[in-house]
Amino acid sequence: MLHDCIEIVQSYFAPYREARNQRNRIMCDNITTLLSKTGIRLDFDTDVLPFSEYERGGTVTERHILFSLAKKLDTRFPQRDALCAFLEQALGIPMREKTKTNLLNAPDAYYLYDLLGLLKVNLVEQFYVPATEECPSVQDFIALCKQVGAISAYAYLGDVGDSVTGDKKAQHFEDRYLDLLFEELSALGFNAVTYMPTRNTQTQLAVVMDYCRKYALFQISGEDI
Repeated sequence: MLHDCIEIVQSYFAPYREARNQRNRIMCDNITTLLSKTGIRLDFDTDVLPFSEYERGGTVTERHILFSLAKKLDTRFPQRDALCAFLEQALGIPMREKTKTNLLNAPDAYYLYDLLGLLKVNLVEQFYVPATEECPSVQDFIALCKQVGAISAYAYLGDVGDSVTGDKKAQHFEDRYLDLLFEELSALGFNAVTYMPTRNTQTQLAVVMDYCRKYALFQISGEDI
C-alpha cells in the first residue's frame, strides 16, 4: 500500500470499526449476563478498549474481550486451582487432566494467554454475536485495494481436526469446495492467498499452494494476518 494512502484506508474502515465496536459492546453485555451470579462485569469501554490499539486506528476483536475477561478472572481467583474449579463448575468448561495441568503449570508470562485460549474454545459460542454491518462487500474491498495499491488477500482457514494450538474446535471450512473457491477468488480479482502453517496440516498447505500456483495467486505465509 502506498504510504500517502493510509488516511484513505483509515477513513474507509472507520465506520466498520465503529459497527464492530457496537457488536463488541453487546458481547461484553452477554458475558456480564453469563457471569451475573459471580458479580463479574465486563464493560467494553473501560475494561477492553484501554488494552487495544483502537486509539491508533486498530480493530478490537473477541480476543481483546477474552483477554480482559481472563484478567478479571485472574483477579477474582488468584489461586489457579480455584479458577479451574470455577471454570468447570460454574461455566461448564471441561477441565481435562491435560488442560488443567497446562493451566496450573503455565509460566506467569503466558498464563493469561493460556486462559484466553481455553475461554476461546469453550465460551465464545455462549456470547458471540454474528458480524453483519461491519463487513464491506468483497467488490468494494478489492476496489479499495486497487485504489491504494494494496495487495488483496483471501485468508484461507482450512478445516480443523486436532488443533495444533489447542484453541480451536474441530470444524469444517473451505476444504470441501476449494475448486469453486479459487475460481471465484480469481474471478473477483484477488491478488493473493494467506495461510497459517501452525493452523494447517502439511497436506492442506500443499493443496492450497498448488491452487495458488494454478491461479497465479501470490502466497503469504503468516499467522492471523
